[in-house]
Amino acid sequence: MDKPEADIWPLPKFNAGDGKALHAVGVISLTFVQFERGVDNLFLHHPAHGQISRDLLHHYFYSLNEQQRPSVTRKFYREQEADPLVVKATENVLEFFDWAHDARNKILHSELYPAAFGGRHDTFYLTKRAGKRDSGSIYLAFKVHELRDVAEKMRAGVVAAAEINIHVRYRDVDPLKIERSLRVYAVKPPSFTLLPIPGKIKATETP
Repeated sequence: MDKPEADIWPLPKFNAGDGKALHAVGVISLTFVQFERGVDNLFLHHPAHGQISRDLLHHYFYSLNEQQRPSVTRKFYREQEADPLVVKATENVLEFFDWAHDARNKILHSELYPAAFGGRHDTFYLTKRAGKRDSGSIYLAFKVHELRDVAEKMRAGVVAAAEINIHVRYRDVDPLKIERSLRVYAVKPPSFTLLPIPGKIKATETP
């Protein structure tokens, strides 16, 4: 039996870069979206909004831009959440999300920079505009394990946001009415693991 041909798409039509690096970038993209949804839900699913219609709440929240939504959530928890442990955990997740948002923007808003001269074969090179009003370029370079580390850190944020969301939604519910797998997150006082905040990804002005 003939061996199946290796799947090398998009080659030979074009070279999009190392397959393992591209896979990691894809995981970063999908994981960030999941993290962003969890952070949005910190505001949208808090029981304090119980008397506000879902449509009105969503209309208000999603009229805000990406930078405003975490700020509004942070202010809401500081003013409306009675449990200081929940407030502390939420502020930690929001600060972690700021890092994730910056990392996502730098990686996903970049294009491949083929380092034809002097580039290392085990490094994934990217370039992007220096800013919205700056046509100059900045450059980034990653090993595959560094891209995977970004994705894994974002996954930790997904879990941390979910733990807070589950706790605030079920903490006042009879444990016998909560699905068994969720009961551990509804206990009082809550036990949250605070995430260490990574340093922001640094770009350079030269390749």
